[in-house]
Amino acid sequence: MGTPSAVVEELQLHASDGATVAAFLVRSQPHRPSRTAVVLMTDILGYENHETRAVAMLLAAHGFTTIVPDLFRGNPWVQGRDKSEYESWRRTHDPATVRGDILLARQALTERSLGTSLGLVGFCFGGGRLMEEVALNTSGLNPDAAVAFYPTRFDPEDVGRNAHCPLLVQTGDRDDLVPVYVVNTLRETLQANASVKEWNVEVYEGFGHAFAHHPSSEADKAQSEVAFARALAWLKRHL
Repeated sequence: MGTPSAVVEELQLHASDGATVAAFLVRSQPHRPSRTAVVLMTDILGYENHETRAVAMLLAAHGFTTIVPDLFRGNPWVQGRDKSEYESWRRTHDPATVRGDILLARQALTERSLGTSLGLVGFCFGGGRLMEEVALNTSGLNPDAAVAFYPTRFDPEDVGRNAHCPLLVQTGDRDDLVPVYVVNTLRETLQANASVKEWNVEVYEGFGHAFAHHPSSEADKAQSEVAFARALAWLKRHL
């Protein structure tokens, strides 16, 4: 992903339930005024993961002021934890609370007059929540463009029917968390949706889950460059 130049500001956001939600804001360095901003929705490893932060730095270096909220409020999934505990861990994160914190991040951008044009970027868990947001015409986010990397646990028919902004989805054909039938259903329903100005579902042959932002091989790293180049081009075209 290169070596982007950006500056990070740690934030404390105040939710309506009284909780304080951590987030970080990344801007280009030296700072250049930008009309575009991105809310980045993380995978289950959370907002402090260094590879996720590298993505935010990359976006900022390309002119997209980026905010990354802690969707798990200090309780992300920890690598190496027994996978049998995953579902019980996930149930501790109420979907309505997660969505509220995504909206809170958008509000933080608005309060700082950052970005008249909004993009969404999401990975894995965050990609699935992104897909839900683009299907909500009254979501409060009203994104102008969205890029989802291997989004999980979303309704492809609902998203395909109701998506309302330019949508790029990128995944691998060996990703067990994004089954082929989900990808095919999404494509079929998007084709019938005249409300979407432009959409693209890219499936990379031979690649598995998280290949782009957690590459585990030289092949992953090379394909990651392709995927991020596509993502940046998409955002630049539509924001």
